[in-house]
Amino acid sequence: MNARPDGPDDLRTAATAVPGRRVPAYGAGVKRTRRWTELTSMTAWWALLTVVLWTPATLLGHKTTLWGCAASALVFTALGEAGDWLRRRARRARRARRGDRRTPGGAAGL
Repeated sequence: MNARPDGPDDLRTAATAVPGRRVPAYGAGVKRTRRWTELTSMTAWWALLTVVLWTPATLLGHKTTLWGCAASALVFTALGEAGDWLRRRARRARRARRGDRRTPGGAAGL
């Protein structure tokens, strides 16, 4: 039996390969990792924005709470993420209409 992986996007070993069936390189583990990375990034932006809102207000003598700044930062972060999602969705739709098959990172795919 000559069971060999089909190519670079097939991560199965020769012992577990099933002819005619391909397994994508990006499975549930990568999706889960990407989700955690995005969640960590959003949390870091939220925390940074909270500090950026709270510090000047405190230094200028305004009676502002950290919770109020955190709530405002949460709204700003949610609006920014929604705007980014809409921008990416519009770009995908525009490329689909044009039939543009370029990679998202440019010609090199980076």
